[in-house]
Amino acid sequence: MPDSSTSPANAEPLLVAAPLSWRDACFSLPAIRALTAAGNPISVLCPEPQSRFWKAAGFDALTAYPAGASARAIAALINHAPRALLWEAGPAADACAKAGVNERMGLPAPKLAKRLTHALERTVKPGPPAHDVSRFLDVAKLLGADPMKAEHFAPIECDQSNPSLLVVPESDYPSIHEWPADRWIELVKELKEAGRQITIGSIRNGSLAHDIAKQSDCETVPLDPSDPNSFNEYPDLLGADGSLPHLAAAFGTTCAVLFGPADPELTRPLGKQHLIIRRKVECSPCFLAKCPIDLRCQKDLEVERVLGKLKDFSPA
Repeated sequence: MPDSSTSPANAEPLLVAAPLSWRDACFSLPAIRALTAAGNPISVLCPEPQSRFWKAAGFDALTAYPAGASARAIAALINHAPRALLWEAGPAADACAKAGVNERMGLPAPKLAKRLTHALERTVKPGPPAHDVSRFLDVAKLLGADPMKAEHFAPIECDQSNPSLLVVPESDYPSIHEWPADRWIELVKELKEAGRQITIGSIRNGSLAHDIAKQSDCETVPLDPSDPNSFNEYPDLLGADGSLPHLAAAFGTTCAVLFGPADPELTRPLGKQHLIIRRKVECSPCFLAKCPIDLRCQKDLEVERVLGKLKDFSPA
C-alpha cells in the first residue's frame, strides 16, 4: 500500500499504463474513473490504437506510444512521472522502470512483480472465480478509491441513432471463437424475415463477414476497434466473443454474445443488460486457441436456440 504521502488528499500525478488488450482496457475503465474521482490526477499511457478510446472516455492527459514500440522508446515519452500503476507485465511496465518512475504499484503477478516497488496485496475470497473486472476494481479499492458507484460504469457518451442490428460474426480472437458461417447466414435470414434491419460488421476485412452478407443480402461495414466511430452508432450488437462486444458495451451498446471456449462468468461484457448465448458442453470452457476434438461448443449451438434467446432481445 502507498503511504500517507500519496493519499488522494495530496496525491501526486499517477501514470496508469493501460492494458494492451481491448477487453482488459474496457475492464480497467471503471477502476481508473474511480481513482480519478478519488482525487488522483491521472495520465494514461497507452498504445496509439487505444488513444481514441481513452480520449472518448474523458482522459485528455494521454501519452500514446506506437504499437510494438520497445520499452526504451516508450520510456523516452514518459516525462518525470512520480507514480505509476501497472496492470500487467510488458513493454509499458519495463518502460516505467527504465524511465525511473520512483513508485510503481500493482498486483505482484508473474513477470510483473520484479518491476514493482509497491506490490499491492489482494485478498481473493473462496468460491467460484469472480469476473475479471474484479481485479481492477480491487486495485482501486487498495489505492483508497470507491469503484462501486454507478457513474464509474456509465457508458461513454455517443450518438446511437442507427436503427440496424449490428451483426459481428468475426472475432479478433482465434477462430475457435467463431460460429459456423452457414448458421450465421440462416440466423440473419430469419431475423430479416422477422423485420429486423441488419448490418454485417467486418473487423478484419475477411471473407467470413462478406460471405455472410452476400448470402443474406445485407450491407457490410468495416469495423476498426481503434476508431469508436466505426461501431458506436449502433444501439444493438449480436456477435462472436471478441473485443468488439466489450468496446461496444463501453459506449452503451446492448450486446448479445455467442460464447464458445471461453467462460462468460469471467469475461462477459460489463453490464447486466447484455445477453450471453452458448451451448454448455462437457469440455467448455477450455480456453484453448485451437480445438483438439470437434469444436462442439460452436457446432452444438443451433440456430433455433439462438433465435429463442434473441426473442426478447432489444426488440426493434
